[in-house]
Amino acid sequence: MLMVEYAVVVLSWNTAAAVETGATFRLCDGITVYVNNPRGEPFRLELDVRDINIYESGPREVLVKVYDPDGKALVREVIPDDGVTRKALLPRGSGWYELLCYTRGLEPMMSWSSFSDPAYLESIHKRTFRWDIPGSKKGVYRLMAVGNQDHFVTLKLEPELAYGVSGQPLWLHGRGKMFTKSYVYVPRGTRGLHLGFREPNAPPRRRLTLTAPDGNRLFDSSMPGSDRQGSYEETRFDPPGRYDDQLLVLEITGGDEDFMLHLLLNNEGLSMGSHNLRRGAAAVLSADEATAKAVQGGAIYHDGQVFWHGYQVRFHDWLKTLQPLDFAVNDDRGNEVKVVTVTGGAAGEQGPRLDGLAKREGYYPLNGAHVAPPLCDRIMHDYPAHKNRQALNLAIRDLEKGLRDIATGDHRAVPGWNGNLAYIFAPFEWHYWRPAWRILQQSEAPEQVKEIIREAFILCGDRLAFARGMERVNGNAFSLIVEGLRYCHEATGDPLQKQLFETYFERFVNEGWGAGTGISKSGDCQEHFAHEHHYGTYIARDTWVAVVRDFGDERFRKVLERVRELYTYTWCPQADANPWSSRTAHSFNEGACLWISSAVPKIPEGSTPVLGALWKGDPGPDFTVSVNGGGEWFAARRKNYYLVTFHGRLAPMTINAYFASRCGYGGGLLCQLTVPGKGTVLASTLNDSYGEGMEPHRWRNFHLHSVVGQLADGRPLVTADSEHEGTARLEGNVVSSSGEVRDGSVRVTRKYSFADDHIGCEVKLDPSAYEGQYYQGRRRSDVAEAYEMIPFLPGSRESPTQVKLIRPDGILEELTPEPQLAKTLVIDRGGWGAEVELEKPANVHCGTNHTVLIQLTTKPAPAGNLRLAYRLVPFRRF
Repeated sequence: MLMVEYAVVVLSWNTAAAVETGATFRLCDGITVYVNNPRGEPFRLELDVRDINIYESGPREVLVKVYDPDGKALVREVIPDDGVTRKALLPRGSGWYELLCYTRGLEPMMSWSSFSDPAYLESIHKRTFRWDIPGSKKGVYRLMAVGNQDHFVTLKLEPELAYGVSGQPLWLHGRGKMFTKSYVYVPRGTRGLHLGFREPNAPPRRRLTLTAPDGNRLFDSSMPGSDRQGSYEETRFDPPGRYDDQLLVLEITGGDEDFMLHLLLNNEGLSMGSHNLRRGAAAVLSADEATAKAVQGGAIYHDGQVFWHGYQVRFHDWLKTLQPLDFAVNDDRGNEVKVVTVTGGAAGEQGPRLDGLAKREGYYPLNGAHVAPPLCDRIMHDYPAHKNRQALNLAIRDLEKGLRDIATGDHRAVPGWNGNLAYIFAPFEWHYWRPAWRILQQSEAPEQVKEIIREAFILCGDRLAFARGMERVNGNAFSLIVEGLRYCHEATGDPLQKQLFETYFERFVNEGWGAGTGISKSGDCQEHFAHEHHYGTYIARDTWVAVVRDFGDERFRKVLERVRELYTYTWCPQADANPWSSRTAHSFNEGACLWISSAVPKIPEGSTPVLGALWKGDPGPDFTVSVNGGGEWFAARRKNYYLVTFHGRLAPMTINAYFASRCGYGGGLLCQLTVPGKGTVLASTLNDSYGEGMEPHRWRNFHLHSVVGQLADGRPLVTADSEHEGTARLEGNVVSSSGEVRDGSVRVTRKYSFADDHIGCEVKLDPSAYEGQYYQGRRRSDVAEAYEMIPFLPGSRESPTQVKLIRPDGILEELTPEPQLAKTLVIDRGGWGAEVELEKPANVHCGTNHTVLIQLTTKPAPAGNLRLAYRLVPFRRF
């Protein structure tokens, strides 16, 4: 359990129940409160914390911080979890649960708004925390609480002081009569805004309007065509700055259900983000005009510019003490050194750098070749080689530029809808964590500026450590939070940040942030709460590579080696044989991958490299394994074959509902059958990424190893649409697993027996163990037609794959679209391939997408009557 006390004020707490007073907020993920204290009087902050323990699993702490008007931290505390860690809502990706229901015309089993009801909250265990804040300074104090959607906090101030509030990183949660009428101050330099409005419970009943001081209606959710979820388009002020230092009026009327508000004020002092949207600071909502004007939307005006934090002001003032010559870089001969920018190229080649100073070998960016690093990262890598003070000043100035993007929520300002801090704040885009470490720990920068930088990165790192909401969905970006925290605690040397990193790392590598997040039990980095073959490589070839190179951290190295070990089994050089892939259909470019040590290990001639290791599909000693001991992938190699099957988790239906398809298939299917030294014969592949063309009703055009067809009630049957996690067993040389087919009322069981020269295959259908419904006199599990689909590689135009059948009488014939009785199928890729020897003769025909369909039934039949057994016999005639 993580519990840290770090405060300059007294903390006390009790668990006594009391009638709710104060303002209650649901944290999605956090709130920033701007307290107007014009007389600088002492006040007490009391925070009641409740955890409904519905959506999250495992301990979830709450970060609480209080800053004085100069931005100095007075309270910096991590409130521990309440001790209840078992998840109540089971679906992975439960944030999409309501969407899953509404897209199917269903009513969710729980009301999002019910948890906000005061009577319900009163029944939830409450923990009360108090801090006495010394009021030695006049001005605006900033309070921050960050948790997750299970957390409700009730805020009380004694004496009562007026305040404004904003949400972070994207949403501000409201309930009941909250924010009925609010005033929004527009900081100077605001060019426009970006707004979203959601009501998690359907149907929507509220109306939101946002009105400018000149009467211009900037947003009205009741207008025809208004997108209640917001838009990727920003509302731009004409001219920019039109409403500077004025108040917008936000009104919410009608309804009593919870709502979510996202309002960003896009400021010219912030950088551009994705979708060509300027970043915005979260708007601060105040109940009266005087408070709104006093807190100024969180903005600080100084030296004719807009700042958001005290450290930014101090950093700006320090840079002003330097002269232009302090930034004029010359080499040892006195020649001017200029900044050049390289576009394109491999990892480590792109981005700005100083051209003419001494260089150090071994530079590797924090996010591979995906986002170019800033100038300061390259300068500080080379700094030990030249120790050029002017170059150091350039790096410090560049770092200050990056830190100017930190706005109202202690995180980088958000562009439009992208509130995922793994992308915009971690080293996916924001690469300043490492140069801060080098400046603080490896340079002779003045102590004054080091203290400013240390203060800035304590602020940034604390907030990054609580980015664990929507950040979890895409593991390649999620992993970069771990990377950023590793550099941050090394930079600041702060004990709390070290502890925050250790906690984050342990949860990331052990699914402590939820099932399907971080590193799986099989060793890969998960996406969409499942396995993703392309993006899953990024951690091993692009991101954590830098940490291993810079720190030699064995914990990171072990994770990377396990990731790479998995890919040496799952990769296929001749096909994207990754049908389980939860986002993309394609694999990865082996040529773009690097090893985690400084030198790429030598790959023996004739072998196939995979992320710097050896592909298991090459010839070698026999084995039969559960890959990485995860019980999801199983692989076997013999002299004449290499075979991989998949029995693990798939993207949850909450994700599939979003894409109205299936993002990956499994169900114990055969992923690839390869003849070592020759090539791949059979491979299951997806038609496109993100479920395109993979809707179950399109089964006739699939290229999967699966029983496909139609149930008696007209629903499609695709047995690969099943998760066998937890049922897969390897006993000797036999792998078996079973699982319920999604939307199928059918259970499928698969078994593979790995012999010396062939693979025995068996598939069996049964009624679902949970079936109890009937349809027109038949069980819902009854099957109208079913075929075992065998996907083969088509070969090339010059050497196409030949598929023939051997009839029961021994006659060899071409496979056609018409059903023909066969006892054996021959899939010949030019003197090598595989035979499919059926246990009993069956009708077979060719499918539409380089598949063979083996008939199980074409007449209505009980699922329990359907079984097929056959042998796969790879051959290599020359």
